[in-house]
Amino acid sequence: MAKGIRGFKKIVEWFHVTLIFALFIPLVFAVGSLTREGGAAALYAECLIIAVPVVVTSIASKRVKTLAGYIGICTLMSALLAPFVFIRREWETGDTVYAVGIALETLFIVGKQFHDRLIRVRAEKDNDPFNVHGKSFFESPSLSYVWYFVIMYVLGLGFNSKSMCDLAFFSAIGYFFVVLAYNFLKTSDEYVELNKRTRGIPKKRLYGIGGIMTCAYAVLVLAAIVPSIFLAGSRRYTDIREWFGETGIVPYEVHSGFEFQERGMGAENMMTELMEEAEPNPELSKLWNGLFWIICVIAGALALYAVVMAVRQIFADFRREADDDGDKIEALEDEPVYKEEILSLVKKRMDDSEAARIRRQYKRTIRKHRKELPAPSETPFELEKNAGLLDDEDMKALHKRYEEVRYNL
Repeated sequence: MAKGIRGFKKIVEWFHVTLIFALFIPLVFAVGSLTREGGAAALYAECLIIAVPVVVTSIASKRVKTLAGYIGICTLMSALLAPFVFIRREWETGDTVYAVGIALETLFIVGKQFHDRLIRVRAEKDNDPFNVHGKSFFESPSLSYVWYFVIMYVLGLGFNSKSMCDLAFFSAIGYFFVVLAYNFLKTSDEYVELNKRTRGIPKKRLYGIGGIMTCAYAVLVLAAIVPSIFLAGSRRYTDIREWFGETGIVPYEVHSGFEFQERGMGAENMMTELMEEAEPNPELSKLWNGLFWIICVIAGALALYAVVMAVRQIFADFRREADDDGDKIEALEDEPVYKEEILSLVKKRMDDSEAARIRRQYKRTIRKHRKELPAPSETPFELEKNAGLLDDEDMKALHKRYEEVRYNL
């Protein structure tokens, strides 16, 4: 079962990175009013090929021991992907954007995995037990990343792209429920590990309670999502490009139904749709308009907050770490209390002197015959009396040896 859970966690990590990168190229298509044969669904399916570099580099960065081996595997992977990305019968603008986008994403993933490998190796070489190495973005799926899909959705509304909104919306749904299951397994494993010391709760019961609560939460979220699915045809689109002047003719896109529909349906179909008398899209009520603008304001505020925090972190990381003489500048900070306590415990465990062994034997003997914890003020006589060991001959001999090491006699 443990191996199955670890395998599921690794698959979710790959799923997390794949969905993040798969939306970049559709966003470029939406911003540039580009089209591709087969529509948005076909484009998104082709963008999912980025899962191959994600999986291959993830495995190679952890199992390949040499740099030459890692580069060789990445080169072979790129050569195998090239026919699917670069070979086209009729090379168009959309094909160029797609090929260049996949190539850049692959290079970034290869470099990022290599950088994470270097960080892990350096942390292992330092061999510092108090050095906490944070997980990479590639290994940290979290429900907080749902805001990434929300931002993509808002961008789709802003660039008058139904296909971009649909892709971001359904990607967010799939991402949310898969990562929710991932967090459930991760948290349950942590509780099981903590529970090993007390063995108070059975493992199956712990998983059962957590699973029921997770399922109940998932059902509530799903119930909240269903109305949004049925209101997909009533979205209020705009075009940011028109805010800054004339942009020319924008390809027509149908704003109804739940299937992915591509922008740019051809001149003839476009004129036919425009000339036909059709009922206008239903107007949203004031309530839905208000909710839409509230969501937009919240998403914008969160995006601005993320940018400010990122810039602040960049300035913090850019601080000088060395003076003019090349000496490293370090702030003098108080050592954390937990570190001193851990070092003290380690020192006590490593003390293998005769006096330390007698003290440990005395404590174990008392604890073995006494259920409740002794009070700090109790004397050895009271300890032995409450443990019922006053008349025990072995205890008398141990008491004599304990008094000798206690007073250094």
